[in-house]
Amino acid sequence: MIGGDGPLARLTLTGDGIAGKAVRFGVVGVLSGAIYVAVAGTLVHLDLCGPTMAGIIGYVAAIPVNFIGNRRFSFRSETNLASDLPRYVLLHIANSLLAAATMALTIDGLRLHYQVGLVATIVVIPVTSFIAMNLWVFGRRRGTADTAT
Repeated sequence: MIGGDGPLARLTLTGDGIAGKAVRFGVVGVLSGAIYVAVAGTLVHLDLCGPTMAGIIGYVAAIPVNFIGNRRFSFRSETNLASDLPRYVLLHIANSLLAAATMALTIDGLRLHYQVGLVATIVVIPVTSFIAMNLWVFGRRRGTADTAT
């Protein structure tokens, strides 16, 4: 557990190394997940829409917190918003396709239970997201060539 002002807490909160980024990414992910669950769960509980639509609304509701949290806290991007945002959007489109492909491979290709697909997806998406955000979405520093727009 990270707490206090010990070396691990300082490294996590101030370090630019991969471990610090990964922990901060996890914190943002938990916060985004909590928003998703709160919004989707509330919509379903209040019978305002079905679970599928509630899940979509919950996901969309968590996107701003996820983007800002990862941009400013996890990866500390120094590039401008107009540079980071399109890459972030493209990553989430790719994540949606990857999640669907992971489920299809697990269920249709490997003939496994859908719950295995769910577990595979919640492992694959964060790992690929972290790598993509670290290297591509938020990985450049101000003053470096920004040719991948």
